[in-house]
Amino acid sequence: MNYSAVIDLVLDNIKKFVFPEEWLNLDCTLSKQDVFAMLLINRHGEIIMSRIADYVNIPMSTATGIIDRLVKNGYCVRRRSESDRRVVVISLTEKAKKIISAIKSVGNDYFEHIMQALTPEEQKFLSSIILKIMGILNNQNISLKNKKEKGPGMQKIKIE
Repeated sequence: MNYSAVIDLVLDNIKKFVFPEEWLNLDCTLSKQDVFAMLLINRHGEIIMSRIADYVNIPMSTATGIIDRLVKNGYCVRRRSESDRRVVVISLTEKAKKIISAIKSVGNDYFEHIMQALTPEEQKFLSSIILKIMGILNNQNISLKNKKEKGPGMQKIKIE
């Protein structure tokens, strides 16, 4: 079966979730990686750099740059771990928590609007389908990651 039309429809409309007009009053200097990092930190309260790099799927040097920018702009705070002084722990400032709250509120409003248009049976069905899709995508990511790890590594290209 060709899912091209469905994929096109999803891609054409995903921007309504990812870039809703209500978010335009948010700081436009924040990249999607900045927002994903802040969402992760918000979920855990505080977190170490390697978890941020893994979650956003970026190298540690890029994660460091993101956190440097978020600290500089007043969204994050760095501090040393009490249990291991070598470990740097990242947490959000109140400024960042307000942004995350606004993002979640808009997402919740969209989802609530969708759910109100569905019957209770459709709501349960949609919830189970979303969970199933997320499970499949997570397993797919794991298998793709394993293929990368088993396959050939980075190749050096000789430049003359």
